[in-house]
Amino acid sequence: MKTYPIRKAIFYLFFVLLSILSSAHLPVEGTKTAPNTLEWHISPSDPGCGKAFLKDLNDNPKFAAWFNQLSDQAKYNALRAWKIIKNKVYPNVGHRPWEITRQEIIARDKPSEIKILNAVENAAPPTNSQVAVAGAYSHELGGSVIIRYNNRSFDVNQLEPELKQYVDYLQMIKNDFDTGGNMYKNLYSNVPELKIQNAGAAGFHAEVLATNEVVRRLKAAGKFNGMKDLNKIEVLVKGKSASFGNMCRCPHCFYITDGVKMIGNQ
Repeated sequence: MKTYPIRKAIFYLFFVLLSILSSAHLPVEGTKTAPNTLEWHISPSDPGCGKAFLKDLNDNPKFAAWFNQLSDQAKYNALRAWKIIKNKVYPNVGHRPWEITRQEIIARDKPSEIKILNAVENAAPPTNSQVAVAGAYSHELGGSVIIRYNNRSFDVNQLEPELKQYVDYLQMIKNDFDTGGNMYKNLYSNVPELKIQNAGAAGFHAEVLATNEVVRRLKAAGKFNGMKDLNKIEVLVKGKSASFGNMCRCPHCFYITDGVKMIGNQ
């Protein structure tokens, strides 16, 4: 008898998903329907996506419970986040020696990269709690390089919608891990335990905050029109010590800033 509520929830989710997949006229990714809201569609010609999603819901009751309590708009966003994150393989690289990245930048002699390198190296070093410093720049804006540090007190609701759209989904996976769950094994691709353990909360790392400020300024200048314009931004990350060097992105930052041109490390 105790399984009935779970079955009822799964049946409900099936019909919600069926409705989503059969809706041929949903707006495409990046279309804004309200402030800070993104809407998208999954093609009804991709039935395998629906089956795989339902399997993940069935295999992960906490994921199903989280998904079931979302609004219809949030369900759309969560399903899109699931599809993209499930299918984009995390590179799982380590930190890179700073001097290697530094010398590569100097050898390429690309003005924007040299400018970012100088700004990052001349910035105040991150404290132990800040861990990393990031410099972000867009040649379409010119001006100074944006410098940001990890900031655990940052309100992720202040992120621009294009960077905020995966945060709730990523944090749901992280919360599950922090309470003893292993949902990350099914919902990520190639993310090992150590990476999810060290990731921290989603959305407060230096590269995200620096990118966010550049996106905000590009929008103010009328030069940002969606996710594709993230490639107008270059970012370089430096850790607090030699062992961190040119830091790799954690799983959260990798997906949040996907599309940005990372200098040196991934």
